[in-house]
Amino acid sequence: DLYCSPPESEKVWKRLGFVEFPEGYDETIFSTGGFKHLYLIISKDLKADENQITNEIIELWDYDYFLSDEDMPPCYLWNIEFISGTRKLQKPIIFPAYYRWRLRWKNKNRVLFDNRIEHFEHELEFDDFLIIHELPVY
Repeated sequence: DLYCSPPESEKVWKRLGFVEFPEGYDETIFSTGGFKHLYLIISKDLKADENQITNEIIELWDYDYFLSDEDMPPCYLWNIEFISGTRKLQKPIIFPAYYRWRLRWKNKNRVLFDNRIEHFEHELEFDDFLIIHELPVY
């Protein structure tokens, strides 16, 4: 990730493939001092979708779990597919996220986890990005 400084450099960074963090992300975490906060994913990652087409999914809301309404649809959804014979994702989920955001993991219609990202304890890497490579068997 990077901050555009001077602000006029934003066009150059965007031509190189950088995109803005999701709306509300910077306001949730910290002040950017007026600079644009951009990021670029440099590996093949699983893209968010709108519809559930696989048995296992990860859903993400871009606001605090305790402020979320149970009936609100997720802001992002990932259809999980595994490498044959393993619980490793074919492509990792890599997405800018705040540790207090709501994350839900479902297997078919059974909820396996529904809480803040910070409480998800399964092969999760986290800094300014949610990174999931593998999920346990349930």
